[in-house]
Amino acid sequence: MESNEELIDKYLADAEKLMSSKLYERSMIEFSKALELNEVAVGRTLEGIYQRCMAEGNYAGLIAVGSNLLLKKPSNTEMAILLGNAYRRIEDFTQAEKLYEHCIQYDPDHQIAAYSIAATMARSDLYDNSIISAISEFESMTEYKLPDNEHGEQRLEDIQREILSQKKTPPNSEKGNADSESSGQEKSEKSEIAEQKKLTDWAENIESELQGDQQEEEKQEEKPKAVEINPIEIFQYIRSKIKVESAEGFTLTRSLGFYCLRHDMPDLAWRAFTRVSFVEPEIEDLHAFVAIASALRKKGRVDEDKLISFLGKYPHNRYVNVNLGFMYQQQGNALLARKYFIQTKMLLDKSEGYYDMSEFRALGDKYYQDESYTSALKVYRVILEEKETIKLLSRIGDIYIKLEQYKEALECFHRIRELSPDNTYVKEMFQELNQKFLQQAEILINDRKFSGAKDFLELSGQIKRTTSVVERLIDIYNMLQDEPKIKLLREELAFIKAEEAKQEKEKHRQERIAEARKLSRRQPHKAIEFYEDALRLKPDREVFLKLAALYQKTRQLGMVEDLTQRFNKMVELEQKRAQYEEDLKRSKRAAEEDEED
Repeated sequence: MESNEELIDKYLADAEKLMSSKLYERSMIEFSKALELNEVAVGRTLEGIYQRCMAEGNYAGLIAVGSNLLLKKPSNTEMAILLGNAYRRIEDFTQAEKLYEHCIQYDPDHQIAAYSIAATMARSDLYDNSIISAISEFESMTEYKLPDNEHGEQRLEDIQREILSQKKTPPNSEKGNADSESSGQEKSEKSEIAEQKKLTDWAENIESELQGDQQEEEKQEEKPKAVEINPIEIFQYIRSKIKVESAEGFTLTRSLGFYCLRHDMPDLAWRAFTRVSFVEPEIEDLHAFVAIASALRKKGRVDEDKLISFLGKYPHNRYVNVNLGFMYQQQGNALLARKYFIQTKMLLDKSEGYYDMSEFRALGDKYYQDESYTSALKVYRVILEEKETIKLLSRIGDIYIKLEQYKEALECFHRIRELSPDNTYVKEMFQELNQKFLQQAEILINDRKFSGAKDFLELSGQIKRTTSVVERLIDIYNMLQDEPKIKLLREELAFIKAEEAKQEKEKHRQERIAEARKLSRRQPHKAIEFYEDALRLKPDREVFLKLAALYQKTRQLGMVEDLTQRFNKMVELEQKRAQYEEDLKRSKRAAEEDEED
């Protein structure tokens, strides 16, 4: 009978063997058996294995060992955190949350565990204290995050002054009577005043000319006094005086929306943003502010579902993420606040701190214009991950060409063709690149640089795999003495030629059908010849019916029966041929699988 020490050694050896085979769940069982026999001694051994797994970044192994250590001492909150982090790294988020919650059960005030649950919900790669420091700026927010609106508010103040001045100036009809009563008295005085004014103006002009620019420099404009903005009056003013579709109307209405959001007037903000979102429906942030204002419209309650619904469609919107986090923070829901703050942090890290992606796009455009293509590419790829557009794909493809990263460029253009099959720009680029690849391949062949030539021909083949490209590749692989590749290329060449022959045959068949249709009324006998040619190329039921109708029309009733027999035989032969080809493909696949085994 084996002693405890021998059994422990056996269990540990089996556990290590299972770990090396990546059978971690089974290794956990063996470690547990060993722990039951001698918790202290085996615990020290497990600590050593655990440290080794940490150093190697072997998270699955770390979990296998650490779970046993935690089982031995459940109050070890440090181990619970480390295990939770390990589960996050292998993307088992459910188990990670359970471990962080386990930690809070033993220490309700464990800050790192609480923040780690939020990071897990946000699918973030932030860990431990870095989570807390990453979102500290958001947790100190005291108002909603909105774009800078200083210039817009200045313009709103200008309009408010204009409104106030119109209120102070009485209409012409009100002062008409007073003017008529005093007109006689003023006439005699006006001529005298006018003469005096002429002399005064003349003196002032002379003095001004003598002082020149010095007097102008000494003049100081009086700053207009600040006025209190009345959003309702300004909204009505814009509606009556300026078209919201105009650039000025759009800018003013948008600025008014920001002002109203900042000053707790969500109803008017919602109206303003709704109007401008109809004018520029492609601007995502306008719809975001509509959603934010809508969520705040009910007094004393925030409708977070509106923003959650918005994020279902636009998950990367920075303004909605950060403001939803702020809403939850205002309600005392720290967990959800942190989740959305972490998501905001992740998004801002990608966009270099930009909330407005149009501004971030402008940064990429500046890099592009300055020929800083690598920097521009970095910006554009972030934007592309969040919103794929043909225009952006085209720009990225152009950058890849400039950087001579042709494989990546072709991937962009192929993607554009998937989104827009008739895109003329892509067709032109494919033609241009194909010519470039073929020319470069020939230059390298002449220099006997066959490996480089092969790469350019393969790029050409990604655009269009033609017989000439494959034949040239066979020549190159002959030079490189790569027999397996030559064999595959010859099979491909046979297939391409067969496909080209099939396409040519179908083209000829369609031409015969088109001719037959033209002649069917006036020259039915000639039409029959064309339809017969087309039928010989393919047993087409539509052609068969057209032929039968023409034979009946020309009173060749015997030919109808003959045609029917011929057509049925052709269909039968076609089915047999298709079955034979399918059986051949199946047997070929089976042979290839046997070779792989």
